[in-house]
Amino acid sequence: SRTFVEAFWDKYSRSPRNEREEDDMYIHTVRGHRVRVELCETTADAMDCGDEGVKRRLREMKRAYVDDARVATVGPPGEAGECAGALEVLGLAGSLLTSWSEVLRLAEEFPRLEALDLTGMRPTSWSLDETDSTKRGGFERLKVLVLNDTNITWQEMCSLSVHLPELRELYLNLNGIETFRRKGKDSPFPKLHTLSLDGNAVKDWSEVEELGRSLPNLQKLHLSQNALREIERSTSSVFPTLKSLLVGDNALSDWRSVDALDAFPELVEARLSGNPLAESASARH
Repeated sequence: SRTFVEAFWDKYSRSPRNEREEDDMYIHTVRGHRVRVELCETTADAMDCGDEGVKRRLREMKRAYVDDARVATVGPPGEAGECAGALEVLGLAGSLLTSWSEVLRLAEEFPRLEALDLTGMRPTSWSLDETDSTKRGGFERLKVLVLNDTNITWQEMCSLSVHLPELRELYLNLNGIETFRRKGKDSPFPKLHTLSLDGNAVKDWSEVEELGRSLPNLQKLHLSQNALREIERSTSSVFPTLKSLLVGDNALSDWRSVDALDAFPELVEARLSGNPLAESASARH
């Protein structure tokens, strides 16, 4: 296991990287596709030589991807920030971080962070004790968070919302999530517009409606490769702003699920391929 600085320095210090396209952050979908996370970057890497030049170049980097690098700790306070404090996009998929408290250390070291990938992280607990919670700040600028394959529940995710006030996109694929019922009525993520829940274990549409009630500004909802049996027509619009609904590869077999899509006033895209009802499409038309 290593500290963040050890892994970061090992990957980026030896020479300026020329393969920036290969180092972009990608979200891997359950269908095997890669979706690029796009955040504007206008400052080019410096090309200085020598130890001081390397340190300067690393301090000015906006993006870093140290996936599967055995990072187990952020390191002593101030160390990571001194080395790479300008980071706005950070990939730490497959890290060995063991707690959300340690993740919050990233917020302290990288206050400009806007996108963070923690795919495959398996903490012993997602909760903070009361003492730690009062000491820790949060990700004041973070807009994109990837927690695929982390075994997190929706209840646990909502408990972290106090640390994620600006979150716009959240990826929770492959976590075995079945329910979205939680304590409290306030919206946990009032600015969230994209939620990806592909490859989970959602069966009942009533659970999905819980999301609609708690995420009033949601525009894109990905629910492919779950176990949904039907989409129920709601008497009231629980997704008033939803524009895209992806429910491919579920267990939808009744065409009433298609008719129920009329209840979404802003819907412009729906994907139902891979469901049993798709097999009867030619007979219906």
